[in-house]
Amino acid sequence: MLDSETSAERLHCDNYALSIRALQERLTDIVDELKHNKDELELTLRKTLKGLATQKAELEQQGRKAIDDMRREDKEYQVLELPCLRLSTFWTPFRDDTQDWKPR
Repeated sequence: MLDSETSAERLHCDNYALSIRALQERLTDIVDELKHNKDELELTLRKTLKGLATQKAELEQQGRKAIDDMRREDKEYQVLELPCLRLSTFWTPFRDDTQDWKPR
């Protein structure tokens, strides 16, 4: 672009030189705007990725907590309910005059 502007000036084509100078300024503005937009997009991308990483970590933590809670509840169930279930497999209801429960 500078070569074109210089050539136009040497040939005393002032109108062409002005047009070329205006084009060069406009192209510089466009390039600057594109750089600015690129920087803004990169910043937005970094923020979005950081937010997604935070959400992922929170979801993973919630998942681990849910699994831990299920395991704890399962252990509690085994401690509280399984002895009752085992006992009921050895005893069956039987009605007579002397006892309500009779071993199998």
